Amino acid sequence: MAHTKSSIKDLKRTKKRTTRNRTLKSKMRTLVKKARVSVEAGNDDAVGKMNSAIVVLDKMVSKGIVHPNNAARKKSRLIERQTKLAKGISTAQPPAKKSAEEKPVIDADTIAEKPEQSGSAET
Repeated sequence: MAHTKSSIKDLKRTKKRTTRNRTLKSKMRTLVKKARVSVEAGNDDAVGKMNSAIVVLDKMVSKGIVHPNNAARKKSRLIERQTKLAKGISTAQPPAKKSAEEKPVIDADTIAEKPEQSGSAET
């Protein structure tokens, strides 16, 4: 427990900020989720919901509640998802990774054919 007056005030301030930040973050997450669901469903109001989510994300950054990179990442993913769906590209699965068969294979004969480096290693 805090002993000095200043640390007691700091605890009060922290508690107040925490509750405020928690409600604002919850609101932000809700709007982002509604925008994402609306975009995936192809609703007419998807653009409006996306814009409101972007505005709220920017406000969270200006108030110092969310890191700027975090907000930028969320906005980018929303816009990317909307663009892909507008073009008719499925967003359900990530792009497939290249399999091991496509990579060039280096066998022991190739390694053995390399000439040894000459140097003054002999002493």
